[in-house]
Amino acid sequence: MFHIHQPRIPDEGTFPAIKLKDGTLLPILTPNTPHIIFIEKNHIPVEEISSGGWIVDGDYRETDRSDTMRYVEQQLARKRMLEKRMKQRVSSIGRFLIKIAKEI
Repeated sequence: MFHIHQPRIPDEGTFPAIKLKDGTLLPILTPNTPHIIFIEKNHIPVEEISSGGWIVDGDYRETDRSDTMRYVEQQLARKRMLEKRMKQRVSSIGRFLIKIAKEI
């Protein structure tokens, strides 16, 4: 299970932020750090991300057209594809082993 401590939310200013499914808000306080770079550097599982947006004067505002959520969807699709390929390979290996066993 993934857990990260929620840092203090700035009361003033505008900062990019990630919202997790458990409600945790992660402000990105490092200047010039895009949402996606923050996600990757902090090894945040995409399954845990609820939205990307901005903290403006202490209030979180979700972005309608979020690069963050496009990234999340792409990564989830990639994981599904890799899982499917692994199942196909395991199935192929199983058939190969059965064939060899029959020949022995």
